[in-house]
Order: sequence, then structure tokens, then C-alpha cells
Amino acid sequence: MTSRSALIYLDFDGVVADSAVECVNTAFIAFDELQQKLVIEPTNLKQLGKLKDLAMAYRYLVLPPEHFYCLIRSIQIFVDQIEPNSDEIVDRFHHEISQADKTLLDRFRMLFFASREREALKKTDKDWYLDNPATPFIKLLRPLTS
Repeated sequence: MTSRSALIYLDFDGVVADSAVECVNTAFIAFDELQQKLVIEPTNLKQLGKLKDLAMAYRYLVLPPEHFYCLIRSIQIFVDQIEPNSDEIVDRFHHEISQADKTLLDRFRMLFFASREREALKKTDKDWYLDNPATPFIKLLRPLTS
């Protein structure tokens, strides 16, 4: 009998761990992988920090993970602006969703979860915790359970 390691994701939707950093990082990995497959210029590394900051700020717009693709496309337009207009970003995001090709979004979703699993297998526990820190709820609960 062959022994296999299992990778289990428990998603408590922000109750135990704040996965925002991990989700945004994974979305950019999947976005770049999809761009390579579509023969589009990869994300400009100089702008990557600002793009990730904007993605974190507007992450609340994303419901299914494939909408990260639409978010990244939306914020790329505004990355050179010193103070991007929030309403314009939100409008652009909804426009991207309405125009997005379902097949493309499905491919992004598959890449997102494949990237997430691949990255999780490479990380130490400490690395995982840095990308998924405890929520304020858990930080308050921890002393009560000691």
C-alpha cells in the first residue's frame, strides 16, 4: 500500500486566519501564469508592489477567486496614479466582470487553486503563518484559553 500525504484546507472565512496576503499573492502567481499561456507581457515587476497594495485595498470586491483576475486587470490601469480614484476602480472592476470570458475565468480559477496548493507545499509553517496571520478575534481569544 502506498502512503500519500494529504493537503487539507479549512476555510473559516477570516475567523481564525486572515488569508488576504496569501490570496493576493496566489492571484498574482495565477495571473502571471495565465498571461504566459496567453502570450501577454508579464506583470511589470517595478509596479508589482503597488499593484499588490491596491489588490489588498480592493480585495473586498472579490467573491469567487476567479474575480481576482478582473481585479488585477482593473487596478493595472490605475497603478501609475498617485491617488487612484476609488469609484473608478470599482466601476472598472464591475466592467471587467461583465466583459470577462467565462472560459478564461475558469482557467484562472484552476491556476489559482493549483498555485495555492503548490505554494503551500513549499512553505514552512512559519512562512504559512506570515501569509495567514491570526485574526484579531484569535489574538483576543488566545489569552483566554491559556
